[in-house]
Amino acid sequence: MSVSEVILLDARGRPSGSIPKRSVHHASTPLHLAFSCHVVRDDGHVLITKRALSKRTWPGVVSNACCGHPQPGETLRDAVQRHLHSELRTRAVRMAVALDDFVYRAEMNDGTIEHELCPVLVAQIDGEPEPDLEEADSFEWVPWERLRQRAMNDPDSLSPWCVEQIARLPDDASSLIAMTHDPGPSALDDAIVVGTKSARETSPWPVGSGSVDLDLASDSVESLLRTFLDDSADRLGRHDERALELHRVVRRLVLAGGKRLRPRFVHWGWRAAVGDRDPTPAFIAGAAIELLHTFALLHDDVMDGSITRRGRPTAQLEFADLHRTHRRHGDARRVGEAAAVLAGDLAFVYADELFDMLEDATTHDLRDARAVFRELRTEVIAGQFLDIMPMHDLAPMRPNEAVVAEETAMKVALLKSARYTVTRPLILGLALANCADATLLAALRQFGDSIGLAFQLRDDVLDLFGDPKTTGKPSMGDLADGKATLLVTRAARLAPPADAKFLCDVVNRGNAELDDLRRCRSIVTTSGALASVEATITARHRDALAALSSLRDPGTCAGLAALAARAVHRRD
Repeated sequence: MSVSEVILLDARGRPSGSIPKRSVHHASTPLHLAFSCHVVRDDGHVLITKRALSKRTWPGVVSNACCGHPQPGETLRDAVQRHLHSELRTRAVRMAVALDDFVYRAEMNDGTIEHELCPVLVAQIDGEPEPDLEEADSFEWVPWERLRQRAMNDPDSLSPWCVEQIARLPDDASSLIAMTHDPGPSALDDAIVVGTKSARETSPWPVGSGSVDLDLASDSVESLLRTFLDDSADRLGRHDERALELHRVVRRLVLAGGKRLRPRFVHWGWRAAVGDRDPTPAFIAGAAIELLHTFALLHDDVMDGSITRRGRPTAQLEFADLHRTHRRHGDARRVGEAAAVLAGDLAFVYADELFDMLEDATTHDLRDARAVFRELRTEVIAGQFLDIMPMHDLAPMRPNEAVVAEETAMKVALLKSARYTVTRPLILGLALANCADATLLAALRQFGDSIGLAFQLRDDVLDLFGDPKTTGKPSMGDLADGKATLLVTRAARLAPPADAKFLCDVVNRGNAELDDLRRCRSIVTTSGALASVEATITARHRDALAALSSLRDPGTCAGLAALAARAVHRRD
């Protein structure tokens, strides 16, 4: 190639064009695609190089083995091999993507900015490197543990991207080496096409075929819920007619729609275990989870002070209006919130009651299924508590602080939503069938955690950037509530200092004005945080599809792959 090109990226990290490399780095460098490669030996030593003094950015600075920019139409693997050959006269015999979603922004003393979505790779090479002096003045092999200490104790002695990457890479060299021997799923061999409009994963299973009925569970659960709720009203009304106000709110929210993903995952967990056997137990358990989800929504809306849910006023507002309409004594807002909490409690009781119906629907021992149901409930409550009780105020972060903040954000996402939405429903389906297949269990756990995280991260993106007419709830709600989602913690690391401080002040203060929230949303976009989280979603989707390779039933694979696509690419 006579002119080296750099691939430009849009706000979501999708290739949108290219410009000559010599033109990309300046005081307003646009977000573009790059890669960074760490080379490790079997003895646990890693290669560091001193960048040539002729380099445009960070000349003379010590960094990892090599960095570069993939060219349009080139695969990531080919780009790494090209740079290893041109810069170090060597080649990779093994390589793996260690960090799919690494984005960094750094500014030199002269005002030149680096701003890249930069997948981080780990490789092992063939022979000793011979540096091209126009790229690297020298090289050295150092123990990985020593390099980690240097990055922590003397970060200014290394390139800024190297310091940030080391903070997120494994503590021990053996884990780096293991990555190269077992690389797992990645986009290493996907050609980079400029101007693509979608980052959706392709699936090897016929997700659009007529054999995959994704609505069977939803339709059956809907019917079961209607019947159960009608019967429950009669029993509740016998205590006092006024108590039916609680029931009516629960019923309305349950039947107001929703994605019904959780019952679908219970059904496909059941099908993975027993095939086409009568799925009635899975439908009952799925309906119980929907009632549990209603409990969580009612309480969540009170805790967050939400005003709409599924396109209608939230329960606390509905109860408050009812209080005013009947001219009852007391503070309408407090009564409304208390009544909404009680409605949530009623939904929780209903969930247990419906789950107990499994005793008459199956001859299996239900102890394992009950244990999964208990764990599901415990996890969602623990996750909700972490969500409302941040450990410390958000602040512009250095690399090690950013890692801790991102780990906390991911833990909340995993407990509050990921496992509750996907993993536990899948495992509940297996438990209902008394399935003890360890391979199947491990595959569904990997699939569930991966898609569950992607689902919650998509929810975070939709909360900040979605259309309220489609999502059924106000935009920027999490931001207004001061929630440090992964989008926010990454923006706090990536944004310029003034923007990072503004974002953190708004999140810590809460109840911000609309203009402040809009500026924060813009900071998340321009910092590259949105592109980074989109890359995380794509990577977790890829991991989930890879987990299905050990499943024997093509129909189950197709169903789960289709559900994964719905969870990841939804707009509501």
